[in-house]
Amino acid sequence: MGWAQADCAANYSTKFGDRSDGRITGVKAGEVCTIPVSVRSPGGVRVTGATLTDIEIVRQPKTGSVRKSGASIVYTPGAGFTGKDSFFVKFVFANAQGERRTSGVRFAVRN
Repeated sequence: MGWAQADCAANYSTKFGDRSDGRITGVKAGEVCTIPVSVRSPGGVRVTGATLTDIEIVRQPKTGSVRKSGASIVYTPGAGFTGKDSFFVKFVFANAQGERRTSGVRFAVRN
């Protein structure tokens, strides 16, 4: 399960192989929102032996941009952004046995 927390109040959770929804709130136009990605169990305990192997930006937001940066995604809303937007990201994780799982998250953005 992945969790992300950022100063801009971004959060999500997802299980391997599932698609889920996340939220990003408190976004200000033109300010960067960095969302770290980590692997956690349903109880919030860090899973040993599971690693993030890739981040794929599937769909960009209508305004602004999303990019990957190491084990984080970085969202920058467009100049003058107000209201709502969304984007879709896939995370690929591998466990100690080399099994790979993909999780997708649709982030809804509100300022």
